[in-house]
Amino acid sequence: MIRTSSWMPSLAALMLLLGAAACGESSVHYNTGDGVTRVDTNPDRDPPTNNDARGYMLSAVSQTDQGTYIGESLELQVRLASDQGEVTPDEAITFEIIAETGSTQTRLQSNSSFTNAQGIATNRLLVGDALGTIRVRATHSWADDPVDFTINVGTIPLGALRIGASYDRSDVAPLSFVQLRLWDAVQQPCSSIPTFTPPASAHLLEADLADLTDTALFEGLNPNDRYTVVAYGRGAFDQIMAFGCADEVSAEPDATTDVMVDLTLLDLMPTGVYDVESYWDFREAISSTGAIGSTIVGAIEAISNPGRAIAREAIDWAIGRFFCDSDFDISDACLTARGLRGTAINQVEDIINDQIEDIAFFASMMAIGQDLNDTISQMKIESILTISNKQVGEGELRGVDSWRAMTFYWRRNCTDTSPADCGEIRFGLGSGSEIGALESEWDGRLIDYNRLEIDGHEMTVPYGLVILQILNETIIPGLTNGNANSISGALSYWVCDSLGSFGFSGVQLNLQSLCNTFAAPILGTMANQYLANLEFSINLFVEGEGLMYDTDSDGVTDLINEGLFLGEVRRDDGPPTEMEATFEGVRQP
Repeated sequence: MIRTSSWMPSLAALMLLLGAAACGESSVHYNTGDGVTRVDTNPDRDPPTNNDARGYMLSAVSQTDQGTYIGESLELQVRLASDQGEVTPDEAITFEIIAETGSTQTRLQSNSSFTNAQGIATNRLLVGDALGTIRVRATHSWADDPVDFTINVGTIPLGALRIGASYDRSDVAPLSFVQLRLWDAVQQPCSSIPTFTPPASAHLLEADLADLTDTALFEGLNPNDRYTVVAYGRGAFDQIMAFGCADEVSAEPDATTDVMVDLTLLDLMPTGVYDVESYWDFREAISSTGAIGSTIVGAIEAISNPGRAIAREAIDWAIGRFFCDSDFDISDACLTARGLRGTAINQVEDIINDQIEDIAFFASMMAIGQDLNDTISQMKIESILTISNKQVGEGELRGVDSWRAMTFYWRRNCTDTSPADCGEIRFGLGSGSEIGALESEWDGRLIDYNRLEIDGHEMTVPYGLVILQILNETIIPGLTNGNANSISGALSYWVCDSLGSFGFSGVQLNLQSLCNTFAAPILGTMANQYLANLEFSINLFVEGEGLMYDTDSDGVTDLINEGLFLGEVRRDDGPPTEMEATFEGVRQP
């Protein structure tokens, strides 16, 4: 007899169950509640505990009928619960688009999502770029009914941005205008934009504000778009002086959103090497009472009455040559000659002065004085200025100004149509020049953003040596047609060569020869003695200021403008005289 065991059918059923389980999926999609779909590779997930229940209910958490806009995304949520109302975590909910607008950009974030601890599954619909209606269905294999979402896609209502700029340094660094530039916030956030260099990528929107009370209105903006708003405060040379940036700026639908960008004044670097031209005004100093002019006036006056000097020299020479053997001679001839000396001198002086008037000598002497004054009243200096930071004191500067050339202008033969360099007299300066090297040093600082402040300092200039060179090498040769290059030479040319002879006590005196031999050198010496007083140097004591500008938007000073020195010309033997100078500087390449 064969006995059949009662456990055999149960074993067969178990084998069938295991086989069916082996044919199922080995991975499950689930959602952890943070909106991200993940893949679970655990094949042993337990099914619902109640295998016989068919009354699971899937319900909508978010609205089933919603409206949204092109380009938006929308969150879709459903809840799965048992027929007893118990939540069911870790259950896969399938989502699918069952009707859409035809946009290739319309899609779900994931095809399925697992319920969280509250039994809620979340997915996100990316709407795309087409108008119409989208239907999304959520299902669960044990739920009696699916959940359908209907999403109507419309055109997003546009908005506007009204953008202005605020700036609190207008009192010291006024702006000419403000540039507004808008870039895509993702591609060009504020952190990627240098203050002085706009990005190479093209900006999306732009506007200029005439002043800080002005605003720019940007209309028709999609609220989904995010902008980086950059404000550049521009100066007198179109340079960037101030900078401001606002991240993640967007318009609100059907509204105008006000945005204010705060501008910050940028630092300016003053250090560097500059080519400088300065123009020194000595008109007060060369006036008749000035520190320089009184000496020049004395020199001109010393030779302004050559008649008496020539007459005195001629008569005294004749007395010593023909009538008196010595200063102690008491012979009748000597005494007679000495007795006639005063009368003879007066007569010779009158003769000479009459001839001088005929040759316009006084006009020539006045021309020398006037031309000299006109020429030396203004001086152009070419120099190299090096500005560096001092070791002590934050913001303190040290300047070294090395003069390279002095230029004067004698414009007697120039006209209104003459070139600018007509009559130019240029003296090179340096260790190998006749005048030598000239240099000044000063301390200063940069205040109020770009105002260069220069402390008082002193500089020694051999101005008299320059005057003598101008007089002897330019003015006198020019006025004598090249026949003289000194005061005594000018006297010989203008006066002595025009004189004749004079009879004195039976002796015929050659006044021309005596003038050239004795009078002209003496008069020239007298004049040169006055002018020689200028050969010691004058002292310039000045303080100054200027405005520094960055002209190419790199934060470095390129131009020193509106420079001004105010001070005194000082002489040891006289009161100081006021003077001033203007200057400009350009940064060396």
